[in-house]
Amino acid sequence: MNRNKFLAFIRRQISEDVAQKLSDEIYAAYARAQVLSKEEIKALGHERMRGYMRRDFVNDVLAQLGEARHTNPKGEKYGLLQFNDVNMLAFCVDPTRPERPANYKKELAEMNRVLEPAIPDLFDPDSELVRSSLHTCLMVINPKCGEGDPRHPRDILLVVPYTNRKGFHLQVRLRDWLESYKDDVAEPVDPWPTFRKEILETEKDDQED
Repeated sequence: MNRNKFLAFIRRQISEDVAQKLSDEIYAAYARAQVLSKEEIKALGHERMRGYMRRDFVNDVLAQLGEARHTNPKGEKYGLLQFNDVNMLAFCVDPTRPERPANYKKELAEMNRVLEPAIPDLFDPDSELVRSSLHTCLMVINPKCGEGDPRHPRDILLVVPYTNRKGFHLQVRLRDWLESYKDDVAEPVDPWPTFRKEILETEKDDQED
């Protein structure tokens, strides 16, 4: 299934204004984390606090636009955006080699290892939330230490993971997602039950290969 079909489905659920706001607010969150962590930690090095701030600020962006949810068991909160047939989480991850996007699978596996016990509904293909909507993630790539501008993410990817988390149906830079709205054609898209069936068939075919 090509990426245009996924992008068209997502565009029908998430307006360009919301997508642009996500981009603007996440970049602002990284800038704020850099400034505040340097102000607060003077002698020990601010990098660890900056990492926590990035994660929490990015999740707060989604929580303000959507809702804040508790992990299960309680202890942490995360932001969740829910539209009619699309839900969205966001993660901050350390960079791998950007010229080989397949390496991000390793990052996804690590995210799943940490988060799956705490947020089971979003990682169980049989859960009501996953069955009732397309599960998407904003993968915010941290800049490499000592390289680039620490006030900005290295990149932001919109990804649609497989229901078994062993790969991606879609992996596209956020700026390319935004650019796709300019060429959007008001063509019909499959309803979610039909689209979900096609997704599961694609995964089954890939596993058999």
